[in-house]
Amino acid sequence: MTVRVRRHVWVWVAAGFVALVSIVAVVGATARPERRAALFLRLQRPAVATSASAPTPPRQMRAQHGHAGLTLAGRAYVMKISPNLASAHNRLSLAVTAGGQPVAGATVTVAFSMPAMDMWRAFSVTLIQTAGGPYVTTMPFVGMPGEWRLDVRVGLPGERPATFAVTDALGS
Repeated sequence: MTVRVRRHVWVWVAAGFVALVSIVAVVGATARPERRAALFLRLQRPAVATSASAPTPPRQMRAQHGHAGLTLAGRAYVMKISPNLASAHNRLSLAVTAGGQPVAGATVTVAFSMPAMDMWRAFSVTLIQTAGGPYVTTMPFVGMPGEWRLDVRVGLPGERPATFAVTDALGS
């Protein structure tokens, strides 16, 4: 009895599938040419990257013992992570200078990713400028030692933001 019921179920499923394919074929054949063309254009578009994919900043550098620096468009950027441990709440600072003088009024954000674990933009922080000094924050506890990528964005009013990535090996 069960074999017979299962066979009938599969027959109905197959018949439903054939009916669905037939309906799609008839609708596709009778659709106006401009609607078919629009559908084909949508189907031919390349895939759009998901939010989980890694953004590609213009410049990348590697930190040495929690310290990294570079110059972009006449400004110097010096990042320090101390004590540079995954098992601690690190102090993250970014000094931004132009002509040897601190740059004030910037909006500084840092997004943390761990590429080896496919964790893109796991969390982000905003750095606050100290009185005439660097922009600072206390990093969240990451807990996982290894290579972390910090995507930095420094925006000044009326200017295009500076973006770069720093790869740092946080110890345990």
